[in-house]
Amino acid sequence: MKIIVILRMAADSGYPIRIEDGQVRPDSLRPVLNPFDEAALAKAVALRAEDDRQTVMAILIAPPGHEPLLHRAFALGAQRVMQLDAAPAWEPIDYARRLRPVLQQEQPALILIGREVLGDDRGDTGAMLAALLDCSFASAASGLQLGDDEAVACCETADGDEDIALTLPAVVNAELALATPRYVTLMELAAARKKPVERVADAMANAPSTLTTLALNPVAPRPRGVLLNNIAELAAILRTELGASS
Repeated sequence: MKIIVILRMAADSGYPIRIEDGQVRPDSLRPVLNPFDEAALAKAVALRAEDDRQTVMAILIAPPGHEPLLHRAFALGAQRVMQLDAAPAWEPIDYARRLRPVLQQEQPALILIGREVLGDDRGDTGAMLAALLDCSFASAASGLQLGDDEAVACCETADGDEDIALTLPAVVNAELALATPRYVTLMELAAARKKPVERVADAMANAPSTLTTLALNPVAPRPRGVLLNNIAELAAILRTELGASS
């Protein structure tokens, strides 16, 4: 049984992202694997550890030139790694449309993808992909069991956890709680560099995107904190603020 995990890039949250003229400065981005997708890959590797009949394949959607992310996918436990060349301006529907022919050719029983990309709260790529493939779908999965013909996903909802039985093939959106990626050593990364990466060109390179980002605006800076010497100063500031707002 084949499990395919979709991997996407995210900006490292430990580094500030700078915006100029309505666009992100490329030199301010430090790309990493999306943590939600890493959790999905960790779960796929765990499922294979339970049943070695499973095979785990990862598909990284990224522009050319991001080999360290491919190596990390191998080091995290993927047996096959494929890169689907992407344009920076792709939207969720662009991902889904371009993944469909690849997945139709590979015929996986289970497709895992992070619920969202870090910093982007839309979380709709998995649902779009399931609709295009006409297969079962579960979102916000924090637990997953895999059988021969079905999977059972424990999904987080506003009313509590919900167990959903999915007929395979299925697409499952992964929460961070689904699994914890293992620690990757330098030796594992060095070994991963020697493994072959499969590459797929964009079959819809000339297709226009249906969404266009008009502008990006940086978050307004927060006011600096004020260090007070005593309670009397705090009381004076509160009286001033309350008086101005009344």
